[in-house]
Amino acid sequence: MKTIILVIIIICYLLFKLIQFSISIDIDVSNLLAFISILVDIGMPLLIAYYLQNKFLIHRSLKSYHITHCDQILVEYKQFIDELSKGDYNRREITNKFKIFSIRFNSIDKNNNKRFKSNIKLQDINRRIQMLVTNSSCYNNTRTSAKVKLSNRLLADLYLEFENLLELNGDLIFELNK
Repeated sequence: MKTIILVIIIICYLLFKLIQFSISIDIDVSNLLAFISILVDIGMPLLIAYYLQNKFLIHRSLKSYHITHCDQILVEYKQFIDELSKGDYNRREITNKFKIFSIRFNSIDKNNNKRFKSNIKLQDINRRIQMLVTNSSCYNNTRTSAKVKLSNRLLADLYLEFENLLELNGDLIFELNK
């Protein structure tokens, strides 16, 4: 916007100088108006194209960055779930991982709503996965420092919820690309 205002000021200044010059060398008013018309006919489409192109590119770059960021988090989440299913984490590590993912998903959801007016909430499914794991007897019956081994039934439910998260992320990407 500042660039457009600056260009308009420069064009006005050039027109002022052109009028001063035309008075000093006695150019007809009709020729001067024709010249000004040509300048405006050339300048306005260039300004409009420049403004619209930059606005579109900035918005598209922001969407691409946001989608890449979501995908990166989901790759890390998948790795976390795979390691969780192998029994690689103790209760404290699981709690800390869920806290980190909750912060990241909350941030994504807020940015989706603020920047793109999207009501898709990835944090809701993350919260369901967290509740599924932390409310299970496998988790609660394990000592804090011992590795948590999840039951087959819990793992099946966990992967179903993760599938829902991936589907919701796909919906988000589709909505952002509309």
